[in-house]
Amino acid sequence: GCGCIAEQRARELLDGGTATTDYLRFGETVRIEMPGGAREVYTGPDGSFACEGLVHGTWRTVAHSDGHVHERFDLTLPHHGELRGMVIHLVPVRERVFELYRAAAIVHLPSTRLWGVWTPRQIVDHVRTTSPSVALSALTDVVEEVMFSGRTPDEAILPSVAGQVARAVAEHPAPAAPIAAANPAAQPRSAPRSGV
Repeated sequence: GCGCIAEQRARELLDGGTATTDYLRFGETVRIEMPGGAREVYTGPDGSFACEGLVHGTWRTVAHSDGHVHERFDLTLPHHGELRGMVIHLVPVRERVFELYRAAAIVHLPSTRLWGVWTPRQIVDHVRTTSPSVALSALTDVVEEVMFSGRTPDEAILPSVAGQVARAVAEHPAPAAPIAAANPAAQPRSAPRSGV
């Protein structure tokens, strides 16, 4: 997992060359918790927001949009109480679900390198045809619903998906060790040398 949106975008850039995590959009909520209560503001048409009257200090901040993971972070205001140019990126729930799915599904691909090449639809279709375990099959059903339905997924599904991933990984048997390595007596013997 990632500790903040900036870290998530950096990982995306390193992994695939492009950051796909969304910026804030119109009407999204930014909540700032401070002594004496919390304040909520909403983003404008360009995704920007302003929360006036804050004093110097560190405030607990939460940004949220439907279909995205809440972004929680501490915001430290400088001594003059104004901070400009701050950008908050939100991770789509679909993206986080697919990131979790990777741990259980990648071992079923013909090559692990295909994870970054195949589309989510190709991966789900392939995993479904490999006769997965009961747990992986159930997980794949959930991933398919989250990724490809017209409904907006809620962040509340993430703990359930993480549990399903853990069960699917636990059901996948470890690769069998080669017989030769497991039984030294089965090692091929070298051909007898003829005397010269």
